[in-house]
Amino acid sequence: YAFVSYYEPSGEFRSYQGGSKTPRVGTWAVRGDRICIQWQDKPKELCRTMVTDGKGGYWKVLDKNGNRIPIVTFKRFSAGNPRNL
Repeated sequence: YAFVSYYEPSGEFRSYQGGSKTPRVGTWAVRGDRICIQWQDKPKELCRTMVTDGKGGYWKVLDKNGNRIPIVTFKRFSAGNPRNL
């Protein structure tokens, strides 16, 4: 599914998933090479490694048994909040 997310410098996070007009809300932090999200409706922080393809593309991957499995492809990042999310 497609999503649009906004990562506030303060650590607030909003993600509009699957065309929803209502955001899923949480907080975010960077821990080493991982981005971690703490959703408001979940008890445990979710952390995933971020990797680049060296050509401007990025993936969020699941590290499992020594393998990195791509789970999210990021097509674009924009500075600021161009969609007023």
